[in-house]
Amino acid sequence: MLLFRIEVFPKRSLPDLRGEALLRDIHDLGIVHIREVRVSDIYSLEGDLSPEELTRICRELVVDPVIQE
Repeated sequence: MLLFRIEVFPKRSLPDLRGEALLRDIHDLGIVHIREVRVSDIYSLEGDLSPEELTRICRELVVDPVIQE
């Protein structure tokens, strides 16, 4: 069986609200030299998937193409 890792990020053209909130929290700790935080969702799938099946899972179930890439 194969292990697949899928990372999903907010589109760069849109604000990363979770990343911005985490950045504020980091700054509240007094750590101010961090300039950007980007949050991603990571999915691990284990199985015998074809490239077509993996693409279909990503497009139809995992990624919201309006706000994610």
